[in-house]
Amino acid sequence: MEKLQAIMALRCSGYNQAVFLTWFHEPDGWLEARVRAHKEIRDAVMEVIRDVPGVSAKPTEGGSYLFVTIPELDVSLHQFIRIVRELADVIVTPGTEFGPQYVHQFRINFSQDKEKAAAAMKRLFAVMERYRKQ
Repeated sequence: MEKLQAIMALRCSGYNQAVFLTWFHEPDGWLEARVRAHKEIRDAVMEVIRDVPGVSAKPTEGGSYLFVTIPELDVSLHQFIRIVRELADVIVTPGTEFGPQYVHQFRINFSQDKEKAAAAMKRLFAVMERYRKQ
């Protein structure tokens, strides 16, 4: 069921994409303001990532996701994802959903409140430090 949920949540169906047409009928300046706010959220999350040794991510040029690389842990990636959900109240997608080689990556959606997104990443990394391989 987790695999099915991941597939359903990771992809936007064609009929839902039609909703995007409403963006072309928004008030003047709306989309530009939204893009600016979105970049601010991304930049706040990237600032948190840059402060953690051994963690990296390439800033996205579009979209609402970051693919974050983490150091080796004492637990598997899937265990870490479950632990983070329980202890940090943060839900991320394991990198292995995108290929079996991504065992040290996860994907996070950052399209939310800027302060909450940055705080979520801080909680996630605090939990990660408990499981960082020494």
